[in-house]
Amino acid sequence: MSIRAATIADAEAISALITDLSEPFYTSPTREGAEPFLTSVSPEAQRGYIAAGNFSYYVAESDCRLAAVVALQIGRAH
Repeated sequence: MSIRAATIADAEAISALITDLSEPFYTSPTREGAEPFLTSVSPEAQRGYIAAGNFSYYVAESDCRLAAVVALQIGRAH
């Protein structure tokens, strides 16, 4: 397994991973009501988040496939 900084080219795979892993949490089999969430994790949204620079995105790959993603917010203390 390798870990590296994500790039905009990873947006499609990041979106697919989040969407697939979220399947058990949808309240409807048709995903009705999940539209705002799905928009927020779309490939277009992921590209915007990665490009914005206020998060550091990292991906883990196993056998040349995306296995995990993490986004760390930059510059915000709790």
